[in-house]
Amino acid sequence: MASKEDCVKCEMVNRGEFTLDKDGKVQFDFLENQKAKTDFAIHVYALVEVTKNESCVRYVGETTNSLTTRIDQYLNGYKYEAHQSTNFKVHKNTLESLKKGHKVILMSLLDDLPVTWAGYKINLAKGLESALIAGWLPEWNGSKGKGLQLSASENSVELIPLLI
Repeated sequence: MASKEDCVKCEMVNRGEFTLDKDGKVQFDFLENQKAKTDFAIHVYALVEVTKNESCVRYVGETTNSLTTRIDQYLNGYKYEAHQSTNFKVHKNTLESLKKGHKVILMSLLDDLPVTWAGYKINLAKGLESALIAGWLPEWNGSKGKGLQLSASENSVELIPLLI
């Protein structure tokens, strides 16, 4: 089970916290000076549930839009379960955690490294997202009881689905 400390080891930064407004609706509050760092950028991010005694990564994702747009989809996209099942699921799980009195924070890593292969920009966030889901098996990703195995040879590395 991955924790907030595991996110820090991956150089993720705490961007803010999901909270309930006075009407009991989920909202997101950016930490000071973090919102500007999330616009028009690729991020890999983790939603971390924090209780009094521990923290646990519940969801890992990646966005090629702004992180602000992705957060808004989680806040507002829940109305269309059939068409936006991930938004619905993340919203529902976040709401349940907040109602239990737990905190839910968002940590992210900005993919601003100029990594290229044969002249092509590599989406580091997408690759890291896959590796973190495989290694951490966050519950809200639907990874409980299944996963991916990292397979490496001298010339290649690939993720292989495990059939359990």
